[in-house]
Amino acid sequence: MPVPIDFVTVVIKKQALEESFPGGLSGFLRSRPNLPADEQLIGIPFMSGGEVEEFLNELQTVGIDLQTSCAVGDMMLGAMLTCPGIDFYALAPNEPFSKQWQAAVTTQTQALSALSEPED
Repeated sequence: MPVPIDFVTVVIKKQALEESFPGGLSGFLRSRPNLPADEQLIGIPFMSGGEVEEFLNELQTVGIDLQTSCAVGDMMLGAMLTCPGIDFYALAPNEPFSKQWQAAVTTQTQALSALSEPED
């Protein structure tokens, strides 16, 4: 299941939180319940770029490697900060104001693309 992109969303690999965040993934979720997530990713939506920057700094402080564990997406533009293994795609790519961006691990994105391709 992909993670929806609302406003500006930081998408983090759950494994990185488990390995580096104090208290692991459960420690992270205790302070931030009810976040959108799938089996491998979790999304944290923010209203401003300043909030995103503060949060990314917090992640770096606890030892999370942003380049390999974290991506940032905008609800209108899609990917703003990329990461290997996390892809962004639009559910409605032809809609100018409602593309409905989502993030998924690379293998999920490939599977979703294959399902949406028209049959010959």
